[in-house]
Amino acid sequence: DSASVPWRTFEYAAGTQSISFAAAGGARITLPSAARAEWWHNQLLQNVQLDEPSGAYELCVRASATGAGSQVQISVDADAPTFAVAGGGARLQYSLAGGGAVMDACFYFALGAAAGGAPFSGRIVLDLGKVTGELSICQISLRAACDELDPPSPPPAPPPSPPPTVVCTALSGDPWAQGQNIACCGQLRSCLGDWGGDGRWHYLCLATCSDGAADSSPVGPPSAPGTLVWSDEFNDVADGKPDLTKWGYDLGGSGFGNHELQQYTDRVANAFVANGELVIKAQCEAYEGMQFTSARLTTKFKGDIGPGHRIDVRAKLPTGRGTWPAIWMLPSDWKFGNWPSSGEIDIMEHVGCDVGKVHGTVHTKSYNHMLNTQRGGTRTVADVEAWHVYSVVWKEAAISFYIDGVAYHTFVNEGTGFTEWPFSERFHVILNVAVGGDWGGYCLGGRAPSCADDTEMGVPQHMFVDYVRIYSTQTPAAPLPSPSPGGPLSSPSPPHLKSLPPAPLPSPPPTVACTALSDDPWAQGHNVQCCGQLRFCLGDWGG
Repeated sequence: DSASVPWRTFEYAAGTQSISFAAAGGARITLPSAARAEWWHNQLLQNVQLDEPSGAYELCVRASATGAGSQVQISVDADAPTFAVAGGGARLQYSLAGGGAVMDACFYFALGAAAGGAPFSGRIVLDLGKVTGELSICQISLRAACDELDPPSPPPAPPPSPPPTVVCTALSGDPWAQGQNIACCGQLRSCLGDWGGDGRWHYLCLATCSDGAADSSPVGPPSAPGTLVWSDEFNDVADGKPDLTKWGYDLGGSGFGNHELQQYTDRVANAFVANGELVIKAQCEAYEGMQFTSARLTTKFKGDIGPGHRIDVRAKLPTGRGTWPAIWMLPSDWKFGNWPSSGEIDIMEHVGCDVGKVHGTVHTKSYNHMLNTQRGGTRTVADVEAWHVYSVVWKEAAISFYIDGVAYHTFVNEGTGFTEWPFSERFHVILNVAVGGDWGGYCLGGRAPSCADDTEMGVPQHMFVDYVRIYSTQTPAAPLPSPSPGGPLSSPSPPHLKSLPPAPLPSPPPTVACTALSDDPWAQGHNVQCCGQLRFCLGDWGG
């Protein structure tokens, strides 16, 4: 109701959102087709104060859309960052059926200790995602959770029935997931391992176990890197530009779906080769309407890869607050649709708001940061401004993440289809330094990084890259996928003298003759038989 509710709006770009209020109440929001690729960056906002910090609340929305698949997300937050939900509860996202059908949805939260015993002042946020056609918001209500909804909420759905018992466990499945052993299907073997790299050993059904035979398990990448099939050693060139037979540029200042603040250029001022290194330089500079400039290089159609490869990138990272350097991969063909359906592999991400925390992550339709379901790991690196090798070993069974040859995360192929595993297609490597954005600038309270503060963007911020190397981990070596425009793939660069060899990944400990009383026979990653008359027993021994 425009007369009684002081709604504010936020648009990811001016003119992308048209709002009208009906005389009888309700709001109609229309997004042009060009906005559909942007997720959750058009919002309706309203200030709110909750006077009972110990109380529980429910936030409800009633909406309809002309097109199926339009999505709405509601939350209550403290205004910075956007998704800092009051009380720490989850926000609600749901899809509309389309055809003008009206749908109601609510989520519940309690402030508790999050409010510190004081009234909570913040805002209601209604995010509009992937809207197709016209979206109508009929009612938004925020009430104490014990109040009756208008109209009354339907009774809660009965709890789901337990899943039916399956006949056998498929590839990469846990045969003990149902609390009893469900035998692996066909010729698959039940293999015990620390598959997530988190110290939690459990079984998976795999083609072979890491017992000296061919290794198709999620972890345990080869101690040798494999056969080099593509590389850039960034040997010096006369014009200072990266090798354009291997690299292209992503250009522009659209925010790239994250409210980033830089303009990406193809100028030597932002990306150049010198002293055997690629330098990506982000700096304060008024350019084409933006306050910052930087560069984003990509191997798309010049160095595309798929499963059966290892990627090593030796780099030094910037640490200014508001910086967001990344070494990552996107699909070259987007076979399964727009992001996140076709996938994303983040080999390395680091934000200057959290210096020293390096992240390796995957995003899929089912697992992504918009749903808070992304799958990733974090490792603390005390000296990210020094040289480190960031690696991914990509198999059909899993993707494993390494820093200087030490594994810190593995994402396992669950065998359930592209919504969880779109990683059987070809991807390309991206190197960039973003400025600000939803994550890169989250510690700055909604402002841009300062161009006068040397701890932010007062001095240019650089990411240095010594080399990018891609190896085939298959025998014989698998060729890279054929390029689509751009001609034949370039050959690997000859290494320059200062480049270090690829970091060898750790070898297993030596085999012992047998496993003693109360020891784990799988402690070395393969089965070492029990000594004497001891029996091999499986149990939750630590509770």
